[in-house]
Amino acid sequence: MSKPFIILFLCLQVFASVRAQTVFSKTYGDDAYQNGSALQLLPDGGMVIAGTTGFDQTDSADIALYRMNADGDLLWSVKAGGPVSDYVNDMILTHDQGTILTGQSIVNDPDSAIGALFVIKLDSLGNAEWAQSYDRPGIESGNAIRELANGDFLIAGSTSSPDSMPNGLLLKIDALGNLLWTKRFELNRSVLFTSLELSPTGSTGEFFVGGTAIDSLHDPNGDFVVLKLDSSSQPLWQFLAGGSGFDVVNALAPLADGGLYGCGTTNSGPSMNEDDGVLFKLDSLGNAEWVHHYNRTNDEGFMDLKFDQNRQEVYLCGSTTTSGSGPLPLILVTDDSGTVLQSRKQQAVFAEAFCTNLQLTDNGLLLTGQADFADALLVRTDRNGNSPVCQDSIILLTGDSLPLTGVGFLTTQSFSLTPAVLNWTSQPFVDQFSTLCFTNSTSDVKEEPLLIFPNPSSTWLQARSSFDHITEWVVYSLTGEKLMTGKLQQQEQVLTIGLSTLANGVYLLELNSDDGVQRAHFIRQE
Repeated sequence: MSKPFIILFLCLQVFASVRAQTVFSKTYGDDAYQNGSALQLLPDGGMVIAGTTGFDQTDSADIALYRMNADGDLLWSVKAGGPVSDYVNDMILTHDQGTILTGQSIVNDPDSAIGALFVIKLDSLGNAEWAQSYDRPGIESGNAIRELANGDFLIAGSTSSPDSMPNGLLLKIDALGNLLWTKRFELNRSVLFTSLELSPTGSTGEFFVGGTAIDSLHDPNGDFVVLKLDSSSQPLWQFLAGGSGFDVVNALAPLADGGLYGCGTTNSGPSMNEDDGVLFKLDSLGNAEWVHHYNRTNDEGFMDLKFDQNRQEVYLCGSTTTSGSGPLPLILVTDDSGTVLQSRKQQAVFAEAFCTNLQLTDNGLLLTGQADFADALLVRTDRNGNSPVCQDSIILLTGDSLPLTGVGFLTTQSFSLTPAVLNWTSQPFVDQFSTLCFTNSTSDVKEEPLLIFPNPSSTWLQARSSFDHITEWVVYSLTGEKLMTGKLQQQEQVLTIGLSTLANGVYLLELNSDDGVQRAHFIRQE
């Protein structure tokens, strides 16, 4: 597994709310590349995923936002962006029921090392309210964002200039994106902040950041970095430790007693050529209570974790690989001391997939990521990683102690970033979704996406199905109202539908047949 994978996919999120008895696995995509970087649950039981769309070598990338109902059915999707490539790394729900995203805007020039940190605020329907970039000469990236009780926002990431190594970056902005302060954290090597969490112990404004310190001047090794800071970003304690290989913190889960769990990836274990998932626990003073690495015979890595206080269980998601194959989603459940309770490899009909973000529901788990390096992925399982409609594969992971040594202390200083208003626009875009079955069997079928042309459509559209015999078609509004319907008596795979009775907007077309159901969204636009 390449080391950039460990840090790169820090992601966009799906807002999801789930009915406990329903499990599923679905992908969302069109003819461009998509991924899911962040996931959130919505008060109405639905979900939202944030990610990136269109990131290939010919197109610039845009922000993508997907809104689903409780069953994972796509209600609407929007994309937003400017003339450069925009990559989402994190998204959260805001107090006003909107969303806010952060990431990196990169100039589409392989010879240009220019990248700006961006923040974009969207309302509950995906409309852009404001967008700001923050940069200086060099490259900045926003990797995690959290909202404070007063409506301000904290952002963690990295910053570098043409003549310096990357440094850890923190900035604070107000509710309208105005820059309040900026801090840089540096060591005698590169520092990257990948995660940010607020302290749950009260309204003191304390928070945690995690990441890695990379010895880029020598071997490509890295060490775990976790800091606890006060409301003015002054460190209260620092945990900087590592083994003999590459160690990175990808997610944190603060505890009520002032300590925390952290997860990530390491190759400081017995096999230096293989990556292991790592889980550790720090006490309220930043001392390591234990550090465990989890491995089998190939590469594993953890991208996110959640702690359930009532069950005293830790839930982790990431990826695992086997010899000769690409990554597949990995779910691990441990007790509060890191002992493995469940470990699941989610095998599927697609060739490769990985999970980047995890949310807990009342009785299950929600995960987002990417499938086949082309579509955004959404998976819902029960609390053990089981999916009754799909056969999951149990794998054996062992959790062994990982010895670490201290590596020094970070220093902090203020420095300047230049804020700028971004003239971004958001617009609906048509996305198709497919239902997947994770399984060890090759006989299970992936629902093929329904093809619609032209899209957007004006007075008519054609729908091409992979099913042999379409029996019925239905057009729904995004609120689920049935607007048009028709039945077919003869065998058809291509269907033409007139749209003159529909107003301009986004709709869902459903085709029913003896083989199953296919759905896709389309835009009616004159």
